[in-house]
Amino acid sequence: MVRLGEKGVSDIIVVAFMFILLVIASVLVHQYQTRDLNSAADRQNELKSTQLYKSLEKTEVNPYGIPALDAAAEHLVLKEPTVPENYLREWLENTTDFLLSKDLGVELTLTYEENKWIFTHTQRYRSRS
Repeated sequence: MVRLGEKGVSDIIVVAFMFILLVIASVLVHQYQTRDLNSAADRQNELKSTQLYKSLEKTEVNPYGIPALDAAAEHLVLKEPTVPENYLREWLENTTDFLLSKDLGVELTLTYEENKWIFTHTQRYRSRS
C-alpha cells in the first residue's frame, strides 16, 4: 500500500498535465489580446489615409485656386496645366510633411491611359539637436 506524503506516477502526470494546460492557456490569451491590437492599428492607418486624401482633395494650391488632386490630374490630361509641375511637387512635399507623422510616407500615383504621374514623399526621423 502507498503511504501518505509519497509521490507517485499519477502525481507527476497531474503536474505535467497542469503545466501543459497553463502553456496552452497563455498562448491562447496572448493570441486573443494581439488580435484586437492589429485591427486597431489597421483602423488607425485607414483613418490617417482617409484624412490625408480628404485634405489633398479639398485644399487649394495657392495662388492658382484649384484643388491639389485636380492640379495633379491636369498634368495627365492637359498639355499646359494650370500649376507648374515643380511648384506642385514642392507644394505637395510641404503639405504632406505637415500632415503626416514622422514615421509615415506617401506615394500618390495617378494614371490616365498611357500617362502616369507619381509623387513620393518619405518621412525621415529628424534629430532634435
